[in-house]
Amino acid sequence: MSGKRCKQCLALLAAGALMLALLSGCATEKDSGGDPAELSSFEAEVIRLVNEERAEYGLPALTTTDALTAAAAKRAEEIAADYGHDRPDGSSCFTVLPEFGIRYETAGENIAAGQKTPAQVVRAWMNSEGHRNNILNPDFTQIGVGYAHTNHGYRHFWAQTFIG
Repeated sequence: MSGKRCKQCLALLAAGALMLALLSGCATEKDSGGDPAELSSFEAEVIRLVNEERAEYGLPALTTTDALTAAAAKRAEEIAADYGHDRPDGSSCFTVLPEFGIRYETAGENIAAGQKTPAQVVRAWMNSEGHRNNILNPDFTQIGVGYAHTNHGYRHFWAQTFIG
């Protein structure tokens, strides 16, 4: 290989490496970007799949609100740091709801870690009796979904908050 051709190959490799580095940096960010109250494509797809499951059982679709989405996003961030239904301060997962001005009569939470896609996480929840019961609970009328991505542990963290 000539010296000129070798320099061209090295320049092309360097440009490719730079592009990969930039793209991998983007891939580690939360899918929704800025405002946590905006539904990301992942979160919207989870809601669509949940409502598809509910329809198969003759149940009405769940709706969402910005406040419920923000509460679920906060829970996803919390479980990414400390996985469990209790919050980092030891309080119940449901204490997040009043923080966002949410009033409710009944509530439920599903959490998961490790599933890379909405389809995988909804399938996992539907294969678990307790999680499936929340998804198919006729008393629930609204849902919030949060997703957090980290570079440690299970990497993908999901939270569903249901209220009725």
